[in-house]
Amino acid sequence: MSGADPLERLQRWFAAQCNGTWEHDWGVKIETLDNPGWLVRIDLTGTPWAAKEFPRLKENINDAGHPAGEQWIHCFTQDQLFLGACDPHQLGRVFELFLTWVDADSPSAGGQRGA
Repeated sequence: MSGADPLERLQRWFAAQCNGTWEHDWGVKIETLDNPGWLVRIDLTGTPWAAKEFPRLKENINDAGHPAGEQWIHCFTQDQLFLGACDPHQLGRVFELFLTWVDADSPSAGGQRGA
């Protein structure tokens, strides 16, 4: 699955979480930032990853938590959310980091929900 496009993989991960309830209260949100950049919020509530910690990744982020250059990325988990912020050119990388993390700790093949 890692050879597929990150957006395609994210779509599959999202579809695998949909169970008639999860998608009504939680999900995936993608917003723009004025840095400029992107913010990805993936709600892990009710998924096998809700209590898992993503190892915080900070590249070109200053001590105050703000971008320190044109290329930057900051990903972490907090309160059952995966949060990924990045410059305008790294949205696919945020998806890839998230998907690599869920695939590495998948309770079933392909990062799908546990039964």
